[in-house]
Amino acid sequence: MTQETNICSSLFEILVSLNDQEVDTARLENIIQWDDSNHLVVVFLSQMPDSICALYQEKSKVPGNVESLLKSQNAELQDYYIMKPATLLKQLERLARRKMHKLKNLPEYALSIENLLKMAIILLRLHANIPVVCCGEACCGKTSLISFLSMVMEVNFQALNLYAGVYENNILDFIEKAIALATKGET
Repeated sequence: MTQETNICSSLFEILVSLNDQEVDTARLENIIQWDDSNHLVVVFLSQMPDSICALYQEKSKVPGNVESLLKSQNAELQDYYIMKPATLLKQLERLARRKMHKLKNLPEYALSIENLLKMAIILLRLHANIPVVCCGEACCGKTSLISFLSMVMEVNFQALNLYAGVYENNILDFIEKAIALATKGET
């Protein structure tokens, strides 16, 4: 619990300090843009623990050793760009859910390989107990992506939107309530 508290306080300090700092544009320019990477992610499937899955944007950019690994698992490289959203949803369920029952009442969501990759990266961080902070322009889909992922995982999701009128005590209250819910097991 001490480690979790340290992570929460570190995350809080980072969020608060962002309000007080100027953005270091030189550092931000070195960040690889989403579109400039194939985002190869190889993960174990939650519903089939002995199986792996490779996610990527472009099939042609997957290294040969990854393709060989998949073939050794009796799997082939898929072309995710031509997959229908229902097929992508099945893949997301294999990644995110341990339960096998059919999900009901999922809202309409434009599931694409880009969104599936982002969700897979979030899942990897969650399984490693690494906090996830999503940043981006207003209305680009951050909240809807995580909200949909939480519905697939069948866990509670609460968002804290940060803007000029949010104060330190608002963030602290939000974190304390989230920790209380998590401690009670209300995930």
